[in-house]
Amino acid sequence: PFFLIAIGGTAVFCWKISLKEVGGVDERLSQLYIAIVCFLLALFHVYYTWILFFLWKDGRNKRRIDEFIARQRMIDDVCEEMLWEEEEAAEEQEAHRYAELNTSRLHNTSALHGIYEADECSLYSQNS
Repeated sequence: PFFLIAIGGTAVFCWKISLKEVGGVDERLSQLYIAIVCFLLALFHVYYTWILFFLWKDGRNKRRIDEFIARQRMIDDVCEEMLWEEEEAAEEQEAHRYAELNTSRLHNTSALHGIYEADECSLYSQNS
């Protein structure tokens, strides 16, 4: 709609400028006044269109930036969750290794405990 109004204003502006001298000075001043008003309206239209274009462009850029930030936040959340899962898996693996180490030490210590006692007994019996 604004584009059609601008075309109509431009047509009226050109029509008023192209009017031939029919009357006297008052009619020419009236034509000049209407031509100046139409010219000012055309300037306003150009300014308004210029502003709308840059607002649209800024809005589009802002939307792109917001989408980029949303994607980055989503990626950060996924990475944070993956890191948390890796840390949790590492803790579980460490606990499992610790449990295996304790059971193997207990098993080895109990198996070697009898040998050391036998050796100590034999050494003790030899020394006595």
